[in-house]
Amino acid sequence: MKGTQPKTEVIIAVISLVGVLGAALIANWDKFFPASNTNSSTNINSFPPSQSPVPGPSRSESADCIAAFLNDVPKDRVATLEAGAKDLQIIAPQQAKDQPIAVKLEENSKLVGAVKFQFYSNGSMFKIHSIVNSHCQPLEDFANVSRGGDKHVLQNYDDLQIQFGNATYMVSYEYGAGKIDVDFARISPNP
Repeated sequence: MKGTQPKTEVIIAVISLVGVLGAALIANWDKFFPASNTNSSTNINSFPPSQSPVPGPSRSESADCIAAFLNDVPKDRVATLEAGAKDLQIIAPQQAKDQPIAVKLEENSKLVGAVKFQFYSNGSMFKIHSIVNSHCQPLEDFANVSRGGDKHVLQNYDDLQIQFGNATYMVSYEYGAGKIDVDFARISPNP
């Protein structure tokens, strides 16, 4: 038996080493194999961090692109929201409700993205047309976290969760008393 004990200790040590290395590989999997940005799942926790290309567009190129993105929305239907906005009226009671609407989303007066959508009164719902980040790149890292299902359709007061870079934001569209209000907040990492 004495001859087999050193072999047993070596086998246990090798198994332990393989286990530690395997755990390290699993814990750092995203560093070895970066996730692609093609995830269209509605599970917000599975979103990979959005990565901007290097080099990115210049600030003036981004501003021109955002202006072009918003070009088909009448200027009185484009609002700018600062993170932390609560019950901000973007469409007044006297304005038509059946036309495209857009919001530019900012944090600390810096653009993080823009959303184009439309309100449908015959169901009190909002439909997301498109979302772009501050570099004017289309985003699909968003979800209706209130109901799931089609991430482009939000019922009144539903929460739209959007991943811009490493930060996650929540936008809530609200229709009542003939007006449309919006809430916009950063939810992670904590501001």
